[in-house]
Amino acid sequence: MSFGPAGSSINAMSIAAPRLAAGVTKGLFAADLPRLYRDLRAYAVPQVELDRTRLVAD
Repeated sequence: MSFGPAGSSINAMSIAAPRLAAGVTKGLFAADLPRLYRDLRAYAVPQVELDRTRLVAD
């Protein structure tokens, strides 16, 4: 039986885990960025549609 320190007792774990997660997330986002930008540019849903028949005549 080993009496060495457990992995959860490493002091740097509280710093390293968030940095690792941020790095992985950033890498995944950066890899998908061309598709995301293309989808954003192609978004063409009108926000407001006017019913011309209900508008007051000039």
